Amino acid sequence: MADFTIVLDKTSALGLQDQLRRKIVEAIYAGALRPGRKMPSSRALATDLGVSRNTVVLAYGDLVADGHLETRDRSGIFVSHKSVDGSIVGRRLPDPNASPIADRMVDVPVDGGIRCPQNWRQYPYPFWDGRVEASLVPVQEWRKAVRLASCPRDAAQWSDGNGELDDPILIDELCTKVLPERGINAQPEEVLVTHSMRQALQFLVTLLLRPGMPVWVEEPVDPELLATLRGRGARVERFHPDATTAPPDGVLVVTSARAGVASGSLTGPSRVDAIARGNGVVIELAVPADTLEPGAARPALYASAGSGNVIHVACLSPVAACGMPLAYVVSDASVIARLRMLRRVSGALPNLPQQRAWAYFLALGYYASALHRTRRALTTRKTALRDALNHYLHPDVQIGTIPGVSAYWVRCRDGRDAQALATQAAAAGVLIQPARLDEARQAFSMGVTSIPEARIREGVRALAGLLRASRSGVETGPRRTLSGSALRRALAGRTFLYNTVYGEPCTIEVCRSGELIGMAGYANDDPDTGRWWIDGNRWYRQWDHWAYGEAEGYAIAVEGERLYWYDAAGHLVDKAVILRKAQRRPA
Repeated sequence: MADFTIVLDKTSALGLQDQLRRKIVEAIYAGALRPGRKMPSSRALATDLGVSRNTVVLAYGDLVADGHLETRDRSGIFVSHKSVDGSIVGRRLPDPNASPIADRMVDVPVDGGIRCPQNWRQYPYPFWDGRVEASLVPVQEWRKAVRLASCPRDAAQWSDGNGELDDPILIDELCTKVLPERGINAQPEEVLVTHSMRQALQFLVTLLLRPGMPVWVEEPVDPELLATLRGRGARVERFHPDATTAPPDGVLVVTSARAGVASGSLTGPSRVDAIARGNGVVIELAVPADTLEPGAARPALYASAGSGNVIHVACLSPVAACGMPLAYVVSDASVIARLRMLRRVSGALPNLPQQRAWAYFLALGYYASALHRTRRALTTRKTALRDALNHYLHPDVQIGTIPGVSAYWVRCRDGRDAQALATQAAAAGVLIQPARLDEARQAFSMGVTSIPEARIREGVRALAGLLRASRSGVETGPRRTLSGSALRRALAGRTFLYNTVYGEPCTIEVCRSGELIGMAGYANDDPDTGRWWIDGNRWYRQWDHWAYGEAEGYAIAVEGERLYWYDAAGHLVDKAVILRKAQRRPA
């Protein structure tokens, strides 16, 4: 084939036989191989490609069996006249500005942030929440579940039903294995499956909202959800989780991350009952199960509500599904029946092979084991990220999170633009996700689903270098530092108090014996010990566990009751308050 070249990649995950089949099919549909054209012999093509003749023979055989190629007695193999219906035309690139429909289209809601690059895996430090690093995905388990769902017996059932009903096996697995963990005892007619949580919300918005209807959305607000609600004509108001009053009517969209916490919480039973008594509706968006720390699962609002005015929306594990899990809605049977009708007219029923594969994934225990591994891994990674932010960026940022989220929201103390910082960080190989919390506050998200634990520390170090290289107008503390005996007098026998980057208090006792005693957390639940010494004009300390157990030296300055640490480059690393009376070491 002098005018047509096939190149195979021996490093590809796709086998040589499948690659050859794919290349020939692509060439047929692109018009490079016209109907009636004779194909080279298997021996000649194998020699040309540098593969075994058997590889070509098997690929040809499959293509003949499927009708793409045909054999002719004593003549060889030819491109079939039946393989492509109609004439082949060249592909024309669309011009959106030339379309007469362009002026009639409405704007599509967007979040306004940067998009995750398609090649995010090639970045050395991808902190993009929602993208899934390969080691977390249960590939072998999925291969078996998909294989079982594709067996002839199950395949014969794919076209059963009337286009409305979900796979009964999947619904049964959800009712018996997934919902009980959230405290929900539901019947099959009370559960509906959707492609995603966002699609479920679209259905509920269409079903429940009318123009002008009040909708309260819990902070922080998803920008795309906000745009969808406003596009429906709803009167949207923000509702803070710590509010002491509940909206009496309309629709309230909340998360279940705070369920079971302080009695004044929005999600306490009294708040739900107040909404129900006012003829309101609560849409509960459950946090993904794999982001909950081990043993941290709490009952859903739907389980504790005293009325039928709560609708539960959740999804299966995003990590186990590599970021694209099925979702489900739990509500009264009458609501589910109406949602099922809406889903049918929308043509949005998740295909039955996909549902059956999820059913086997749940039934064989793969889902439970995947959740267990994922929760442990994400908890460890999130702790590593917190410690790295506290170690490298303590004076520069503040961080926060909410239960059930595998990411930290980070705010720069100097108020710099998060979008510009994300662009600069991406150029340095660090992927962060910028967001605007409200009109006055900007932040960026750093997630751990996409980055191995071994690379978290170096990624934060790279981000810290970028921030400090562009620092301007940041407090640096006093210029004069101590040395020698003055440095020892200022530190020995003193106790210092400061806050971690994640907002919890920490005390450090510098014992005269050279020992360090540290207590972090509101209940002193993160203790550590270490040692300290002075060399020239620098104070050195080494913890057993904190700060990665590494020895580091600092220049020290004291001004009144304030203590300042500086690194070798002269940057302010931390500052603390000197307590007047040293705390006694606990027994």
